[in-house]
Amino acid sequence: ATYTCDALGQWRSEELGTKLPSCRPVCGRPARPLPGIIKRIIGGRNAEPGFFPWQALIVVEDMSRVPNDKWFGSGALLSESWVLTAAHVLRSQRRDQTVIPVSKEHVTVYLALHDVRNKMEAVNRTVERIILHEEFDIQNYNHDIALVKLKEKVTMGKYVMPVCLPQF
Repeated sequence: ATYTCDALGQWRSEELGTKLPSCRPVCGRPARPLPGIIKRIIGGRNAEPGFFPWQALIVVEDMSRVPNDKWFGSGALLSESWVLTAAHVLRSQRRDQTVIPVSKEHVTVYLALHDVRNKMEAVNRTVERIILHEEFDIQNYNHDIALVKLKEKVTMGKYVMPVCLPQF
């Protein structure tokens, strides 16, 4: 469909009127094709930029603790606002083994990151919400899954796209 801007400042097409089409981002398609030999971590090699555009680095910095606590984990981009990760990455470190999420203010999510030493070139987002699986067990790591809602949506592109999920 071809759209033109009408006198009221609205996009209009003959086929759809003012209703704009929607699209779904392509998932799981690396910017560059993966070499056939990359199948296992053992004997692997460094990934090239764009090989895993759904990969997220999750950094937790709790400056309120003495000594300051800093750790990280990985995640997978599910959509422009959600990242899937492990619950143990976002669990507040407590001596009593209780399962409480870290404060969202202490978490930063990086996407399109190729070298962790150079975060300035990455897309980074703060966090709106952290959801740990309600049955996560720190003793045996059952239900070790969590969701992170980003405060601001990410723009999909060559180096940022969601992981593919099965259709049911």
